[in-house]
Amino acid sequence: MRGAAPTAFQRKGGIAVIVAISLLIASGCVCWIWASRVTATHLSLEQIDQQMQAQYPSVPSITPTQLTAMLKRDDQPILIDVREPAEYAVSHIAGAIRVDDNADADEALAAIAQPVSGREVILYCSVGVRSTLLAERIRQQLTAQGAAAITNLSGGLFAWHNARLPLVNGTGEPTDLIHPYDREWGQLVQRQGRITYRIDQPQKLD
Repeated sequence: MRGAAPTAFQRKGGIAVIVAISLLIASGCVCWIWASRVTATHLSLEQIDQQMQAQYPSVPSITPTQLTAMLKRDDQPILIDVREPAEYAVSHIAGAIRVDDNADADEALAAIAQPVSGREVILYCSVGVRSTLLAERIRQQLTAQGAAAITNLSGGLFAWHNARLPLVNGTGEPTDLIHPYDREWGQLVQRQGRITYRIDQPQKLD
């Protein structure tokens, strides 16, 4: 009987140790997840583009300068804006067609509503993540339909806005306002005074 007491004690002690270790591991995981999120939202636009290209090498990217030159050609590319309606209403690149970021290839083609054969299709969102994911999801079907290329805009609309390139609002009027997506990602916008969530805010042009 004497041996029973130490065994019970040891068992309780063992359970306590296991619980303590589990709590430490859980705490460490939570801290790691939180730290990863903070780090991710403080990457530069260039670093985000590099990560997207590394993860999705089948989706090439072009710079805002390259897109500007392409938009001056007679055979302009098809532009797809992969953001929410409120974001699009604040500002977008003229001529861009808004497509939901969770759309499939058939839904994207329906939204484009024009032949893609022989055309370059360029997608963008705020920073290039949503647009890359959509491009990866629809590229095979668009290529089968004859699309010449499916490309992502490096740095997204934030990079375009930072380069002070032209935008229009939901009614087609020129604007230099931009939707930040949220407070954290909006830190990547250089001109913080041009950030707005409101589609009816007066236009602020330099």
